Amino acid sequence: MTLAKETKLDDSAGIYAKRTKQTEREKIGDMTFKEKVAYFNMYYLKKVIISVCIASILGYLIYQTVAPRPDELLNIAVVNDYFEQEKLNDFLSDLNTHFEVEPSKEKITFDYSYYISDEDMSQNSISSIQKISTYVSAKQIDVIISDEAYFKTLTEDGFLISLSDLLPADMYTELADKYYTGAIKDEDLKGNVSSGPQAPYGIYIDDSKIYKSSGTTIEKPILGVVSNSPNKENTIELIKYLLGLE
Repeated sequence: MTLAKETKLDDSAGIYAKRTKQTEREKIGDMTFKEKVAYFNMYYLKKVIISVCIASILGYLIYQTVAPRPDELLNIAVVNDYFEQEKLNDFLSDLNTHFEVEPSKEKITFDYSYYISDEDMSQNSISSIQKISTYVSAKQIDVIISDEAYFKTLTEDGFLISLSDLLPADMYTELADKYYTGAIKDEDLKGNVSSGPQAPYGIYIDDSKIYKSSGTTIEKPILGVVSNSPNKENTIELIKYLLGLE
């Protein structure tokens, strides 16, 4: 029987050599420039990009939250109208001048993106109905200007305040021949429809030289004030301005 010979490595053998682990700084320090770039791209670039993106988003959200926002003096929604852009720009500039708007602190919104037709319930019409309903509920619209067809719907749905409850007595009397009158309709659970009393819910502005200067294409535009408008005093001033009243 042959026995295996016991062997013993010399203490100086390589496996007994003490190995020191390099630190990250030492490892990078031993690299060439190209190796450093490759190492960074492999292990750190993705993390840096993600960190920058997160920091940018957080910074934007914080800015949006704490940055002062301009006070909205008026929010005017215009339905079913189209404008010549150059004329509209001049009109809006004059409107800002009249209200002495300080752009850094105040603003007037004039949104004419709404198109609503009972005869053509396209996606555009549906989206506009949803948008205007949402903004009215959120008290983000003060004035609505539209053609007669849609203004009738606005009145019947109870969106508007009676001008007899809004305007000063002398102004209300002076504008007596310009009112659009209508009634709010109500439907009970059985489907029975009833109408409230007739009242002046709108005012025709078709003879307003100032509004015509905007390039409007509506033949007989009507202006109404939303019942929950937060800027009712400014809506009165707007009516005065458009109709040339002092």
